[in-house]
Amino acid sequence: MIEGICPQCKVHYHGQALGTKSNQLCLKCGSTLEIRNNGVLVRTALSPFKYKEYRVDTDQEEWEDLCTKNLLIYLILN
Repeated sequence: MIEGICPQCKVHYHGQALGTKSNQLCLKCGSTLEIRNNGVLVRTALSPFKYKEYRVDTDQEEWEDLCTKNLLIYLILN
């Protein structure tokens, strides 16, 4: 049987619906569930609130030029 366990509030969920990512969040606290099949850890679900941080290396002048161009395009189109 597929089981989901919240690592924070320890609430247990059961059922085949836990096989889809949209059903792998705790309804009580919003944490990601640990998914187990017959007691064996299958995976820890990915939270939609976690993300990788991306940075763009650019100097201030180049950034201001880009913003100005985008503003002009917006003003022309609207």
